[in-house]
Amino acid sequence: WAAAARYGTGELDALVRVGALVPREAHELGEAQEMLWRIRHLLHLHAGRRSDRLTFDEQEQIAPLLGYGGSIEGVERFMSAYYRAARVVTRGVTMMLARATHATDRKKPKDEDLGGGVGAFDGAITVKDVERLRAEPSLAFRAISVALEREAPLLPYFRDLVMSLASDAAFGERLREDAEAKRLFVELVASRRQGRFVKGGAPSSALKEVHELGLLTAMIPEFLPVVGRVHHDLYHVYTVDVHSVAAVDRLAALARGELATEQPLASRLAAEVSRPAMLAFATLLHDVGKAIGGKDHSVRGAEMSRDILGRLELRPDEIEAARVLIHEHLTMYRLATRRDVDDPTTVSEMLASVRGKEGLRDLFLLTVADVSTTSPTSMTSWKAHMLDELFLAADRALSGAGNDEEAGARALAA
Repeated sequence: WAAAARYGTGELDALVRVGALVPREAHELGEAQEMLWRIRHLLHLHAGRRSDRLTFDEQEQIAPLLGYGGSIEGVERFMSAYYRAARVVTRGVTMMLARATHATDRKKPKDEDLGGGVGAFDGAITVKDVERLRAEPSLAFRAISVALEREAPLLPYFRDLVMSLASDAAFGERLREDAEAKRLFVELVASRRQGRFVKGGAPSSALKEVHELGLLTAMIPEFLPVVGRVHHDLYHVYTVDVHSVAAVDRLAALARGELATEQPLASRLAAEVSRPAMLAFATLLHDVGKAIGGKDHSVRGAEMSRDILGRLELRPDEIEAARVLIHEHLTMYRLATRRDVDDPTTVSEMLASVRGKEGLRDLFLLTVADVSTTSPTSMTSWKAHMLDELFLAADRALSGAGNDEEAGARALAA
């Protein structure tokens, strides 16, 4: 509708002809549109009437008809394809709204040079030279950092350009090898601040914007298989990538004190974190092992994190701490909800999974962030209480045994 109002047509091919879309964008949108229409037609066919709800039963009926097979794995592959198509459409809506909206006044937009190849045009952050961005990929992160600092939106043209470049394998390889890109990427992922990267949009994290632009998977290609990946169950509502990004955002919200009434203990501890980058990346990568499906994703994710975080040049101690957290990210929830937290054996098992007080605190925060973002109703007051109780019991045990890296072992031996 926005395109029809602005350009006089809503057809993809016509929008290419008038310059509102480039052929690549039209092709991606066309494929996504075709996918969604096929699903909708099958939903109507099964119901014999208009019915647009893609329920579990309908997912199981439609997956084989579209060539994905009738197994649970086939249904999950089908839903991943659906979510990828929906993501393309969502991006397309944002993009078209930005392109179709034009200023109502006649004032000449202000063009500023902010240094380092970054500029501002009409208050929105962009790059001064497109060719410099192609040759110097870290400039993309530099512009996002400036936008976050100034709480300014990104110019729609810049966002489109970055999305296009991020999908290019050669650009991604240069990005991963760029020392400044690594440093800025780590800072953006670990940042607790929020920005308004889309004009008129809601506040969001730099990590979410980096993911939207395709820079997250450009920096961490191992994350790409979990983009749009779903679980065919009632517990996991969000796709793995959306959940992982939301979990990191949850940590930031806790540290900002926004959830102090709802989760006072976690909020206090989040504000005391001494290695925010390590914890943010452990949270971001805690489900990366689900890329190939099957069991033991915690073990696979822990091993995958070595190479990923090594490539990002985190310190060896941070890499090892993140690896342990990813390996054990299900432990605390399992013990808190399935065992008696007042039983010394439960506490001992908890301590065997962490490294001192800092490791206990980090695992507690990762667990809270993980459970809170699995679904809108996953973190019940009972679960929150049990997690708090287990943390406090384990913390008391460590306080009695000492605070160094060997505290857990000594507590077990006591």
